[in-house]
Amino acid sequence: MTSVLSDGEETVYPSGVELFAQGQILEEVFFIVSGTVKLTQIDGQGRESLVGFATSLVWPGSAAVIANQPAPTSAITCSKTVLHRHPVETFRKLLCEDKELSTVIHEAHAEELCRQSKWIGQLCSNDASGRLRTVLWQFALNATQAKKRPTIRIQLPIRQWELAEFIGVTPEHLSRLLKELERKHLISRDKGWVVILDLRRLAESGDGRGL
Repeated sequence: MTSVLSDGEETVYPSGVELFAQGQILEEVFFIVSGTVKLTQIDGQGRESLVGFATSLVWPGSAAVIANQPAPTSAITCSKTVLHRHPVETFRKLLCEDKELSTVIHEAHAEELCRQSKWIGQLCSNDASGRLRTVLWQFALNATQAKKRPTIRIQLPIRQWELAEFIGVTPEHLSRLLKELERKHLISRDKGWVVILDLRRLAESGDGRGL
């Protein structure tokens, strides 16, 4: 792995820490080692919306740094998150000098563009259940045990109303969608935990690349 991934300052953040704000000119670039960061955006009416997530091996804010633009979103940790932090000037210098890093960043931005395009397509459809399965699939994949077993136990890193907002439904409709996934034996719920009963079936029934 390229040196910038291992040599940056490593910091552990609790949930609820704002890493950067919408409109801010960033002085640092972050690399997520583990955890989940939510991306929010405030519109012209002052309404804040949840627009996406950044999880392990993602560089939130790096596109704005490369484009020399203010951050288009705010980034807030929504679980215990381990990050590497890198000064912007060091990051830009390494992008020019380190071919491996340049390739990693280029691929990460291309993958993010594809994810966003697919997610926009899902939002334009009427398949709210598919959007929910996509989100659950991504959270499950980000869990440390996801590659070891088909059944995965996760705690959602966001509140239920935030999840409803993100997939474009009311909280009441989200409850119905979750019950339907339980009826189909794709998930179960236990004292605040969501248990993915079969990750492969969940991926096949949704589009796990939508986030």
